[in-house]
Amino acid sequence: MNREGVFIIPPRYEHVRDFSEGKAIVLLGENRYAFVDSAGVQGEETYFTAQPYSGGFAAVRKVGLDSAGFIDHSGKTAFPDLNARDTHSFSEGLAAATDPASELAGYIDTAGQWVIPPKYITANPFAEGYAAVKESEHYGIIDREGTSVSESRFDDILGFSEGMAPFRSGNNWGAMNTEMRVVIDPVYAYIGPFHDGLAKAVKEQGGKYGYIGKDGRWAIPPVYRDAQDFHNGLAAVKVDGKYGFIDTKGQMVLPPRYDEVIQPFAYDTAFVRIGGDCRYITREGEILFGEPSP
Repeated sequence: MNREGVFIIPPRYEHVRDFSEGKAIVLLGENRYAFVDSAGVQGEETYFTAQPYSGGFAAVRKVGLDSAGFIDHSGKTAFPDLNARDTHSFSEGLAAATDPASELAGYIDTAGQWVIPPKYITANPFAEGYAAVKESEHYGIIDREGTSVSESRFDDILGFSEGMAPFRSGNNWGAMNTEMRVVIDPVYAYIGPFHDGLAKAVKEQGGKYGYIGKDGRWAIPPVYRDAQDFHNGLAAVKVDGKYGFIDTKGQMVLPPRYDEVIQPFAYDTAFVRIGGDCRYITREGEILFGEPSP
């Protein structure tokens, strides 16, 4: 659908994902995925699993094969000599992949070569030059050369965003900066990734959500039963069973009238559900392509 509400690609798929690098993943049937371009032209090959294009390649597993790999924008196998059981999208020029012999994960570059050997139980995507990896019972952080830059002492780590990485120690969450210094002590029941300088957080299990700044203090008080991350200055929050949108000062700019927020304001529009209808809305709350059914 274009910005005028006209279908460019007819609604004939069971499920579709957003476009990335000019291609979108579509679901043809159970565990059968394909790629389409912006003109609706579908590739000939189908896949058992498929991830969005990133860095010029898409991580896929073909139907009937145990091994996984990558394809380029033409749909051709990118690294025919790569032997991997699982592959993941490229991020910052590196992609995690699992060696089938050891069942351990490492990272390959855009030439399909192992540049960080497969020795991790879990290898997360790189973000802001660092990746969280699990070598034994706990997570640590490595740089792009594979050098460990933090102790492996965390139970979970989210990727770096705006220079901050939330981590879990036991049942509590804190956050560190890119100097690997803990700047928010693990005293929260949850801390999400930072966007627009704020992270959603909850102090106690079952408590209400608010937003903290990089100093760990409440910037927006915890008064919401549910909350989403900020995107382009707005975040969806749940008030009395409905979702509205607040700005980074905590002011309600779009009153709570939405039953579900399917896609936040990644650009100038958000995708929401009102009753049984799903609609795009603008930052001013205007409903695009017609009003919802009464």
